[in-house]
Amino acid sequence: MKIWLAVTLAALFAVTPAWGQWTAPVNISMTYGFFSGEATYAFDADGNIHCLFYDFLDSNYGIYYANNIGGTWTKSVFLWGAKYPILVITPDNVMHAFYQANGVWEVTKPAIGGSWSAPVRVAEYPCSGLCLPRDAIVDSTGGIYFLYYNLFDSSANPRSALWGRYKPLGGNWGVTELIKGTNDPDKWPMEGRIAHYNGKFYCSFYYDGSFYKVRDTNGVWGPQKTIPYSGGIGSIAFSPNGEMAVGYARNLAPSGSGLDYEVFVTTSQDLGTTWSPEFCV
Repeated sequence: MKIWLAVTLAALFAVTPAWGQWTAPVNISMTYGFFSGEATYAFDADGNIHCLFYDFLDSNYGIYYANNIGGTWTKSVFLWGAKYPILVITPDNVMHAFYQANGVWEVTKPAIGGSWSAPVRVAEYPCSGLCLPRDAIVDSTGGIYFLYYNLFDSSANPRSALWGRYKPLGGNWGVTELIKGTNDPDKWPMEGRIAHYNGKFYCSFYYDGSFYKVRDTNGVWGPQKTIPYSGGIGSIAFSPNGEMAVGYARNLAPSGSGLDYEVFVTTSQDLGTTWSPEFCV
């Protein structure tokens, strides 16, 4: 069996400036006999690409670290027995890696040189259910907002929830913040994603519809807001001038006639007050 990591991330290709053409893909996993996926990457201050990816086959799994420092991709074992990596790099050129291994942990390392720190448990209470890292982003001040799940936890209230924590640049992790939760034993807020613009965090998720919440500059999450048009899971992004965009997939097929999912985008020039017509991409 010959399974390759599908390197579809834009960062893992070179683009010719004159024509905007993608180069041929590069296999950075090179782990034959395993499924490779869950790739997460970030650029350091010198433009090098750093990547974590997850290899698995049945109960045998672990995470690899790869980079293209010096112009050639190299890889090494990051941690065997770990899953679901997330990688960000802060403005001080430090890598922050998050992963799941009997809990959710963070380790750090200078982007160039150095070694990985001792692990710190970043998902604290509640984290006695199925505890999974979900997303992380570096804001304009260099702080990190981290999302994680605690699911199907009968000892917690809510039973299943999307949680977040913030750590300022060079500081410590703050309190755990509830973003969206439920006590329904069969549901959870799916596909949580985090974005940042102008000092505020925007978290999108799906729970019987697509929604988002905004965390203000005082660290308070506001009320749930609906993502228009979306029948699927939305993900928020911002342009440098503040245009807000939401991408999502939606099933266009009539009920009972099979699946016909297409990808749509809608945009807002006023941070979600009004929205453009949706566009099928």
